[in-house]
Amino acid sequence: MFDLRTILLILFLTLGFLSIALALPLIRREVGPNSFYGFRTRVTLADPGLWYDANAYAGKSLFGYGLGVGLGSLILYLIPLSELAYAWTCLVIILGGLAVSLFLCFSHLRRRVKIHVSKGTDVKYGR
Repeated sequence: MFDLRTILLILFLTLGFLSIALALPLIRREVGPNSFYGFRTRVTLADPGLWYDANAYAGKSLFGYGLGVGLGSLILYLIPLSELAYAWTCLVIILGGLAVSLFLCFSHLRRRVKIHVSKGTDVKYGR
């Protein structure tokens, strides 16, 4: 059977590939405003223009996140680490990447809202 490190590698690679697969429709602007899938905030749900812009950006961020998780876990797998060190290091990559991605997405949304407001466009903040 597989050792724990190999099982963890498969798990982390699956997370990376799943993130990339979920990112592609967002990048292509194929996902309309909804309550289940996408970068959902009160602002993006209230304004379709912001929804598509923010979700295209979030999709690119999610794509990079998935690529980073997949490549990071694969590279770390090739380094002789203990199972525990491998698991913790990959967890740091996963959580750190998620934090960076969320920060970038909210920063982008904040900039887009400021641009909308400066152009005189009304931004609605909720349902």
